[in-house]
Amino acid sequence: EAYLKGLFFFDKFSESRIRTSIQYFQQAIDKEPTYAPPYARMARAYGLLGNFNSIRPDEAYPKEKDAALRELEIDGGLAEARTALGWAKLFYDRDWDGARWEFERAIELNPNLAIAHQGYAVYLVSMGLFDRAQAEILEAQRLDPVNLNIKCDVGWFLFFARRTDESIVRLKEVLAMDPNYSIAHVFLAQA
Repeated sequence: EAYLKGLFFFDKFSESRIRTSIQYFQQAIDKEPTYAPPYARMARAYGLLGNFNSIRPDEAYPKEKDAALRELEIDGGLAEARTALGWAKLFYDRDWDGARWEFERAIELNPNLAIAHQGYAVYLVSMGLFDRAQAEILEAQRLDPVNLNIKCDVGWFLFFARRTDESIVRLKEVLAMDPNYSIAHVFLAQA
């Protein structure tokens, strides 16, 4: 139950809600230390707080990596932990090959994990491979069509591909679903 509550707050994608999700993931871990999924999602939550500059990167990303590695000790087959490591390697370590390997391994382990495709898409954008990135983010959206973060990335990637009008349309669709979704406002302002 604590894990499910953590997922609920994590998916709200705001600083305060992500902090709340970490508390619930920690409750789940305290109750069942060998249950792997809370570690992987907690890992990503710390990474997002680093992305939001809510926690210093030198604090957030090592916590992301530690939680993901703990999950891998318990169950080396969970793609979410590989995805979290991919994000940490991409944003903190600047280990491009390592990030690519982690995302590709996550997709190999679970081809239906939308956030693995999303992470890989962000990696591909970072490498300037916009067509491949667009294909990956659209696959992530197909797998999780109501995930507002993924929907935002679809619009954001269109912006990077210099398809601004399409970007604006996609981002306005996100805001029609949730007018308070702050990331969509940021990306829309950029577009």
